Amino acid sequence: MCALYVTGDIHGDAVDRFSFRRQPITREFTEEDVVVILGDFGIPFGVQCPHEDQEVDLYDANWLNKKKWITLAIAGNHDDRDAIAAMPVVEKFGGKVRQLSFCNETFENIFYVDTPQILTIQNKKCLCIPGAESHDIDVLLDPEDDHFRHMLKKARQNYYSTPFRIKHWSWWENEAVDVQLTTQLINEHSFEKFDFIFTHDAPALMNKYCGFPDTEGELFLESIRRNLDFNEWYHGHYHKDAFRYKDDPRVTCLYKSIWKVG
Repeated sequence: MCALYVTGDIHGDAVDRFSFRRQPITREFTEEDVVVILGDFGIPFGVQCPHEDQEVDLYDANWLNKKKWITLAIAGNHDDRDAIAAMPVVEKFGGKVRQLSFCNETFENIFYVDTPQILTIQNKKCLCIPGAESHDIDVLLDPEDDHFRHMLKKARQNYYSTPFRIKHWSWWENEAVDVQLTTQLINEHSFEKFDFIFTHDAPALMNKYCGFPDTEGELFLESIRRNLDFNEWYHGHYHKDAFRYKDDPRVTCLYKSIWKVG
């Protein structure tokens, strides 16, 4: 019988997350199953960076593509939006998603959600909202800057005290939740009930437990949590594993665990 699974950020390491040794539950997966990755899939990553080697990304993509199940990744803030935008749009699960494709290879069993979508997965109505704002940036560098090399050298020396990212290499300006597109989508389905909400970012309630300042996207997701009718909500981003909200047990943050839902 087909099943639906969810897991958190993998940051490009598919083998570590889904190997039988690390996750014995994956032995049960079949070709009819779907695994949703809640953002920061990370394959590929940094395709415009001249120092990045895509061989590792290709290995992980080929390894994962050969598995029985279908992988659906919700785009996160640590996903290469430039690379995703170049991937073909296909109709899947009753919506429009991107089929993983890079380095002249296409992977038939791996897909990205890079725009807000309502998808039907394993007969469940799922609201999928990509995006989040990065918490790990103190300095943002631009390769087009005349002093980029000097600034990069200095940033690397101070990385642990002053984290940095580089435009189009490790940071993308459209990383955040698209409030306008999501609002439009929800308004068209405002009276419907969703079985699942899958996001990378979290509703602002999460910051009550974590202490981060609320972003615009998180405040928007918080309004969804308060006003939309849904059964369960799963998100990543915060690297907290199996963290269920005390104030709203419908909402769970996942990281390394793989949960069977529905």
